[in-house]
Amino acid sequence: MTTRLPHDPYMDLVHAEFSDLGMFPSGFRTGDPDGELDAVFEFPDHAVSEDEWPDGIYLGRTSSDGWTLTDCSSRTVYPLGIDPYSRPAAVASLTRTRLAGQPDPDIGSTGWDLAAPLSDAVSAWHDSPATL
Repeated sequence: MTTRLPHDPYMDLVHAEFSDLGMFPSGFRTGDPDGELDAVFEFPDHAVSEDEWPDGIYLGRTSSDGWTLTDCSSRTVYPLGIDPYSRPAAVASLTRTRLAGQPDPDIGSTGWDLAAPLSDAVSAWHDSPATL
């Protein structure tokens, strides 16, 4: 049995938003390497602008860095510039346009009503991951 991490339900919601936009991630995982919660979303080539991202790109989120795009070749990190616990729809919408090499959309407020409980659960996990 695989243990669910405290951020997994949030990542499932982000994944669902990508699917609702017709962007079906080709890879998706969550984990806790080195004691830090993370998530990685990979996308098929047709969802990524080859001109903008010739070596590929993936979306990642860590507890410390929040949401970032990372170039698959150079490993250069491009922060999305949104709250680490943003609305799942805002994460998906912003990512879609960045992957396509288009200007950022007007995503409105990125605030999410479940951000505080999620942040609390992640903080509790960081304080004592073996007991949760």
